[in-house]
Amino acid sequence: MPRIKSLLNGEISNVRGDIAKELIRMGVAEAIDPIEEVTRKGRIAVSTDGTVQPDGEAAYRVPKPGDAKPAAPRFYVDDFVNIGGDRLVSIFLEIGGQTRRFAGDPSRIHDRRDHSGREFCSLLGFPVPVDIQKEYLRQWKRNPAKREYVPSIARANELSKQDGLTWQADILPSNAVMAAEKTARESLQRGVEIELSGNDKDLRGDAAVIAEAKRKINESEKLAGVEQTINWKKEGF
Repeated sequence: MPRIKSLLNGEISNVRGDIAKELIRMGVAEAIDPIEEVTRKGRIAVSTDGTVQPDGEAAYRVPKPGDAKPAAPRFYVDDFVNIGGDRLVSIFLEIGGQTRRFAGDPSRIHDRRDHSGREFCSLLGFPVPVDIQKEYLRQWKRNPAKREYVPSIARANELSKQDGLTWQADILPSNAVMAAEKTARESLQRGVEIELSGNDKDLRGDAAVIAEAKRKINESEKLAGVEQTINWKKEGF
């Protein structure tokens, strides 16, 4: 039913198209929405806007294509409390009444490419906004006790403590990730969804993980057309 505005008191209301036309003709109302034509099919009044009204019953509108708006994803970073009572820093996504969660290696938030080459997080099903990636990396770096356990990172950190800061896992990017990136770039023309996560057995310590995460955030910023982060210390790193 179209909306009209009363010229007597300014009230806006929804009325049947035939009533709206009569009020407008009388000069006591003006149309806000287009006035739809109403026809009768037996004992049912049918409007071209999809509104139907059986005799003696309330009017209702038949849904049209496009009526349902796509659910907007909402991302945030918070702690997830597992069954053992541990608090784990996580990225949450709320969409369509559902909540999804990512926790783990911050350099592998985006671990897939779609057919167009756009990276996204397979656990969440969406690309994660740059500011959310930054906040997750910031909290992951500051709170080792709140990290979801990743065996390869934990092992690399332990070996790094034993062998000193020059151990290569803390200074070199992951060969597996670099190889996966290369494969992804070469496969874009084929339109294939490609995994970017690399090999979980590849050992990389905190320094390598954080460096790789920063690089990928810079790439995301570049693709988004925003100024790339240069002063990471100012950002809390």
